[in-house]
Amino acid sequence: MSATATQNETTPKPSVVVIGAGIAGLAAAYRLQQGGYRVTVFEANAWPGGRMASREVDGFTLSLGTDFLLSSYTRMLGLLNELGLAHEWQPLKIPAAACLRDNTYHRLRVGGAIHAGLSIPNRFRLIKLMWLLFRNRQSLDYHDLARSADLDTASVSEFGLRHFNQEILDYLFDPMIAAYWYHRADEISIAVFLSALSQGPGVRHYAFRSGMGVLPRSLAAQLPIHYDSKVIAIQRNGSGVKVTVDREGGEETTETDAAVIAVPGSRVLNLLPEPLPHETHFFADLQYTTTIKVAFLMRAPVVIHLYGALCPFRESPVISEWTNEAAKGDEYVPRGKGLIQIGLHEATAKQLITLSDEALAGVLAVELGKILPETKGKIEKVIVQRWPEAIPKFEVGRIKKIRAFQEVSRQQNQIFFCGDYLNGPFTEPALTSGLEAAAMLQASYR
Repeated sequence: MSATATQNETTPKPSVVVIGAGIAGLAAAYRLQQGGYRVTVFEANAWPGGRMASREVDGFTLSLGTDFLLSSYTRMLGLLNELGLAHEWQPLKIPAAACLRDNTYHRLRVGGAIHAGLSIPNRFRLIKLMWLLFRNRQSLDYHDLARSADLDTASVSEFGLRHFNQEILDYLFDPMIAAYWYHRADEISIAVFLSALSQGPGVRHYAFRSGMGVLPRSLAAQLPIHYDSKVIAIQRNGSGVKVTVDREGGEETTETDAAVIAVPGSRVLNLLPEPLPHETHFFADLQYTTTIKVAFLMRAPVVIHLYGALCPFRESPVISEWTNEAAKGDEYVPRGKGLIQIGLHEATAKQLITLSDEALAGVLAVELGKILPETKGKIEKVIVQRWPEAIPKFEVGRIKKIRAFQEVSRQQNQIFFCGDYLNGPFTEPALTSGLEAAAMLQASYR
């Protein structure tokens, strides 16, 4: 055996620091550790998971971030199988959803066709949407948002009025965006919307049997993670990276070969004392949606034959969506109880976010009673989760910036990035970006 071969076999793999233990950072760290890299994870919170974290309160399982999973989440399913967690993947007991209109809930789909309370002529007009998805199918990839950059030319509002009309915009497109991403249709590129819809009408909704946090917790259990450790600076240092961490009120410095930054994109430039020009250009105007998620723990069941509902801004300028958590499975709600969770429209969330939990509970219980009278008199406890940086905004032009940023970033070999802001505002694209960051880092050392 040659001396070179012996050296390559005995030389340890590079060290890597991962900043952030959300699903993107955990996926990157897990894959790198599998590849033999010496991985250390720093997480500012006392728990892993980010928006995928879940909580146990009085026997209830709360998902105050991610609401559901989809059958198209192939990367997530792959990790579940690797971790021996396939049994956690279960379809919703009640998969039906609705849209609120004139104090009535209209099923989103009836017999496989879109309904949502739209007029009959407008339901037929939506055939054009199916045609547009088919025509652009080569550009729409849920796991690679950058492929749709050539479609990144108009907002959903512009698209909706150009190809359809105000009713479809107000009672289908805008409510879907407000329910999933909490902002309005004029702030998101049609390329993102079509990419999300491209998963097809046959996509099914799922949840984890033990709560949304089971996957991040299982990944975290495989990794060396330092919790309550806030990274305050990441600096390229010759052929390596210097990471400064605030732990227990004191600063510590770690020297490492490479770093993966997996924090919300709006925080990245604050961590980089000397960002590269393309990093400044990309991150400087990256924006996130603000929302508040609230769980209403009920002393009695709420009998609703729906998983959840979209609440158009015209119908409720406060609540953008609600979910009936009992529809996820018996493990989520104690017998004889009920659990309703809501999210707020961004405009209202920004107005209310500084209120105390008690004040929020009072205001939002009244608003919930207006759109879901079945909850009146049943609320036992209210749990509030504020999300000042909930989900990245993909305004017109953002996907083109992502594609350009990725092309330049592939030439770097010290600092890598991952998160939902790079691949789409859902947990599966966030996880995918973590796996891709790990692959890019590994490729740079070959």
